[in-house]
Amino acid sequence: MANIASQIKRIQTNEKARVQNFTFKAQMRTAIKKVVTLATNKDKEGAKIALALALKLIDKSVSHGVQTLATSGRQKSRLQARIAKLIA
Repeated sequence: MANIASQIKRIQTNEKARVQNFTFKAQMRTAIKKVVTLATNKDKEGAKIALALALKLIDKSVSHGVQTLATSGRQKSRLQARIAKLIA
């Protein structure tokens, strides 16, 4: 355990950020799984709506610093390709 005041504060802020990031990541993963499930079940309209929400959460994760731009780009590309394949 740290005895320096600034380090104690830093540990607290790190823990707070970790919990927030975990919650946000869980939301994002759930949205992505929902898109994949709807696409697998061939629900075109539901998948489009779920895709919009998932893309929004993925973009927000980059702006919040939860994941990198490259990771978000890869995720968005794969989801959009899956939906495009479903529609075609």
